[in-house]
Parts: sequence; C-alpha cells; structure tokens
Amino acid sequence: MGESFAIGLIGAPLIVAVLSSYTALDLAARATAATAKNSHWWLIGSALALGTGMWSVHFVGMLAVKTPFALTYEALPTAISWLIAVLLGGIALRVVIGSATRIRLVVAGTALGAGLTAMHYTAMGGLVVSPTPEYALAPVLASIAVPVFMTTLALWLAFGRNRRAVAPRSAWHIGGALAMGAAMAGTYYFGMAATSFAPETVAVGHGLHRNLLAALVAVFSACGLSLTLSASYFEGRLRRDTGQLTASLNHARLELEFLTMHDPLTRLPNRLLLIDRIQQAIAQAQRYDKHCAILFFDLDRFKCINDSLGHAAGDLVLSEVAARATGMLRNEDTVARLGGN
Repeated sequence: MGESFAIGLIGAPLIVAVLSSYTALDLAARATAATAKNSHWWLIGSALALGTGMWSVHFVGMLAVKTPFALTYEALPTAISWLIAVLLGGIALRVVIGSATRIRLVVAGTALGAGLTAMHYTAMGGLVVSPTPEYALAPVLASIAVPVFMTTLALWLAFGRNRRAVAPRSAWHIGGALAMGAAMAGTYYFGMAATSFAPETVAVGHGLHRNLLAALVAVFSACGLSLTLSASYFEGRLRRDTGQLTASLNHARLELEFLTMHDPLTRLPNRLLLIDRIQQAIAQAQRYDKHCAILFFDLDRFKCINDSLGHAAGDLVLSEVAARATGMLRNEDTVARLGGN
C-alpha cells in the first residue's frame, strides 16, 4: 500500500455529492411538472447535473489520496467515465419521471447504481500508472450494492408513486438528495477502500494531473450548479407569477360575467337576468299548465333617506332590503333589482 488520505479533504466528495444531487432532483422535479414540449429539456439538464455530479465526486475525492507518485489520467477513459455517468443518470431519471412504480424504481436504481460503479472504475482505469491498481473483492461488491440500494431509496423519496411532482425544497426532495449524495460518496469511499497500489507503482507517461483535473472539475461543476439552480429558481418564480396572474385574470373574468347579469350594489340579478328568468317561468308554466307570479315593490320616500342621510345610507338600506328579501326565497324564486329604489 503506497497511498494514504488527507483527512481534511476526505469529506469533500460527500459535500459535492449532496449539492449535485439536490440540483439534479430539482431539475427532474421541474420535468415532471413541465409540459411535454419542455419536459425533455429539464430532463437533459437533470441528467447532465446528475452525471457531472457523479463524475465530479470521484475527481474531487482523489484530491484526498496521497501517493508517492503523481496521479495523472488519460483523457479518453476520463471522458468515457463522464459519458457513462450522464447517460445512465439520464436513463434512470427518464424511467421514473411520470410513473415511479416499484419495478421502475428498481430498474432505475439498478441502472443508476451500475452507472456510479462503472464510472468510478472506468476513471480509475484511466490512471497512468504501472502496475495497474489491484482491487479487493469485498469492498468492490460493497461499492456496487450500496449505490444500487441508496439510489433506489433516493428515487423513491423523490419520485414515489404519491410524489410524482415533488416540490423542490420539500422534505422528500431533501431526503432524496441526501440519499443520492450518500450513494455517490459511498461509491467513491468503498471503491477506494477496495483499491491498492503495489509498492513499486510509478507514474508512466503524461496525462491530466489530478490536481489540475480536480480544480477544473470543481470550478465547472460549481458554475454549472449555480447556473442550473438559478434557472430553476427563476423558472419557478415565473411559474408562480404566471399562476397568480392567471388566477387574477380568471377572477376578473368571472366578476365581469357576474356584473353583466347582476346589480353591483345588492348583487341581485339585474333587469337583463330577470327578463330571462321570467321568460323561463312563463314557458314552464305553459308546459305544465301552472301559474307563476311577479311581485313588484319599491321603497316609499326613499329619496328622503338619500337627501337627509346621504347616498351611502341609501345604499345600506337597499342592501339590507335585498338581504332580507333573499332570505325569504324558495329554491325556485328570484329576487332582482330593476334599478333605483
């Protein structure tokens, strides 16, 4: 064993994992609530956030590894490891978005856990060292089983049958992000526990130095997470504002429709609606050979109230008369205000 770990950096993978998981699940939640036209864009964004987060955890975690030889990576395996993470992350999210049945959760969790494991060991295969690292069987199996279980749990928390459109920043969303972060970090921790370098291991050739690669990954991941969270926030803000505007317009439309057929002061049917009700009553009376009646009444000396107490007092009198008359109605009766008193 020629490697050890910097204690101060050992927790960095978990922090990166939780933050990237939160962002990915936030975008995936937008996909469940978006229209069919826009949902695939949110799905692509969530796959990129999730896959890049999985990939970033590995290289940020490698900063904690201290070896007597330089850790450098070949470009092609490094790129392939990122592609594996993004593709399997996107497949897993696509499987559960909109229909998170038990079988779908198991399939998605297995695909995502396998993606985490494949990404980790593909990236490790890109190390430019000789001889290649050896792996202990038990930790390798743990690095496969733990991600599958934890990613399945994370997807259930975020997209369970009763939480298809779980709101961002809810307890379910945060729980899913923590479980997904634990899966990512667990893959790295168990994978590194399984890895051993021979004492004679040396770096061979040239590649991307782990410090430079980790720094680039950290910077671009931070920028990407910030941009995606900002986009998600403003999209949610726009959706809330649009919803409030739509509700206000609907309320105004309903109020306008109501005032077209009702008196604005007493809220009683106006002359237009009264004529329609009378025509219906006459037609029904003729059809069933019955009678209908119209009672017309006004308020004597109402002008005196307006002149002596003001129009506000007159309005109160009219409203009170309307309320009392409405209180004596049967279901088939109508009280209307023709105008004036």
